[in-house]
Amino acid sequence: MRTVNHKISRKLMIFYIFYLWEIEKYIRKSKDEAFACRI
Repeated sequence: MRTVNHKISRKLMIFYIFYLWEIEKYIRKSKDEAFACRI
C-alpha cells in the first residue's frame, strides 16, 4: 500500500509542477499582451 501511495504522490507532484509552469506561462503571455496594448 505504501509503494502505491508513493507512486501516486510522485505523479501528483509532477502534475502540480507542470500545472504551475503552465499558469506562469499564461500569466507572462497576458502580461506581455497588456504591455503591448499600452504602447
